[in-house]
Amino acid sequence: MNKTWRHRHGDEYIVITAQVEGDTESGFRIANYSDRECYSTLAAVKRHGFETRKSDDFNIGAIRNNQLAAVLWMSEIIDGEPKILQTVAREIDLA
Repeated sequence: MNKTWRHRHGDEYIVITAQVEGDTESGFRIANYSDRECYSTLAAVKRHGFETRKSDDFNIGAIRNNQLAAVLWMSEIIDGEPKILQTVAREIDLA
């Protein structure tokens, strides 16, 4: 079961969109994108995600101390592994 994210003063949030890219010859990968619009609350970033994606098909980047601290789906942590966070941060130009 996924853990629920605990907000701390100063945390910020961005919408992250994951897309499968590639082809059968060279293979497939998941690429992450973000408009990097920061919000101070989960409610605000969720509203932005629903407005831009027209669905709940997006993740949320939790930024703490100017670093990507976790990837969430709504309020649940779906990824917190340092190597994965580094990759996602690099792909969305946060690294």
